[in-house]
Amino acid sequence: LSEPNMYATKPLDCTPTTEVGLNVGGTVGTWHIRNTGDPVWSGINGQADADADICECWGEGYTGTGIKVGVIDFGGIEFSHDDFENTNLNVVFRADDESDNTSDTYIDNTDGHAMMVSGVISATPNNTSLGQRYAVGAAYGAELRPYLVNQSAGNAQIPIAIQAAVLAEVDVINMSFSTLDGTGSIELQINNAINTGRPDANAPGGNWGIVCVAGAGNADQQASNFPANMQYVIGVGWSNPEDYRCSANAP
Repeated sequence: LSEPNMYATKPLDCTPTTEVGLNVGGTVGTWHIRNTGDPVWSGINGQADADADICECWGEGYTGTGIKVGVIDFGGIEFSHDDFENTNLNVVFRADDESDNTSDTYIDNTDGHAMMVSGVISATPNNTSLGQRYAVGAAYGAELRPYLVNQSAGNAQIPIAIQAAVLAEVDVINMSFSTLDGTGSIELQINNAINTGRPDANAPGGNWGIVCVAGAGNADQQASNFPANMQYVIGVGWSNPEDYRCSANAP
């Protein structure tokens, strides 16, 4: 018997964009992409490599290209925003009236959360020469599919949004929220997305399933919230540039 030559470990190349490492107003807003250990903002130093290895993924060619990311969130989406120029953003679904929209649309014009999360995922890279465009998406090559729900409507619109994302055959559903309603139709629709999403005759069981990600609460505690605490849902919380778990209000 013979074995092929194999790497025991293989270093990843880091390929930064023009936005990575910029110190804008004394703040390095891309430390989560590449943390060099240098100061991130006043009083806070980074910890080298305390990041998500996103830059290294880019270096290996993984920029989200070919992946469809569904974002269930609040507020609105501005197609016209400078940092969404040339982004693979084509349609926004509103769960209140179950409509598809191809221009700026708001389900709540006082809430910017959907824009923030969408920018973290897919803000346009390498456009800093065009003005104050300092953001870059971690998966800037992905197709972005926002699904807007209204917080004031309770939880009724969330299952509608999940159903729409499943029908659109997204690869990932991002849910940067938590709710006290830990049972019922939301759980049912998430399980349906995980178990039956992305149908493909070549997949085991006839489908690949959708990767579901949810916010764990950002409260610097050994706990989680629904739906991040569901089995097979990836729960995500905050950490700081020094590589410690922290709350959303911590420096």
